[in-house]
Amino acid sequence: MTNVGLKKELKHNLQRKKYLIEVVPAFARVFRGKVNLNLLTSKIGCDTETLEAIISELLKEDMIKGWEIDTLSGILKVDLSESKNEEEKKGDLGYSCFKCGELIKPIEKNCTSCGSKIIRCKICDKPISMEDDILLCIGCSSEFHKNHLIKLIHREEKCPVCRCALEQEWYSYKINQAKTYFAL
Repeated sequence: MTNVGLKKELKHNLQRKKYLIEVVPAFARVFRGKVNLNLLTSKIGCDTETLEAIISELLKEDMIKGWEIDTLSGILKVDLSESKNEEEKKGDLGYSCFKCGELIKPIEKNCTSCGSKIIRCKICDKPISMEDDILLCIGCSSEFHKNHLIKLIHREEKCPVCRCALEQEWYSYKINQAKTYFAL
């Protein structure tokens, strides 16, 4: 597999992980804790083997609890009490390392997979994920979620970190599959 193909597959698996974390608890409640693997493979666009590997990774990374794959019956068994606890902690899920794309928890300072420092928005202090649109201040290179800085610029037109003047013109280019913009 080429480098581009590998990056694309990593991005798809990251999206699949996020989807599973978000929707499996809802499916489990509807289907009384038992979710058909064929339903999930059709929803996330992969084969059963890939789905099982993704679920195993999530379990190993401690991103989910109480999920068990029964390969003979083709069912994912979900402990609904664990799913409820996971939903309560939903703020801890759904972020990815900007550098490598692995799922991270927002309390982490460094990515457990690649070791790089977690990039955080200087406005909300939440991690900036690989797929997020971000803005960099041209004066101090501070990183922001695009929407957060745009809202701030409508009020202040100054960087909240270095206070340099910012205009509403954006020049985009690609870094690590994330659209990055410089604020002028």
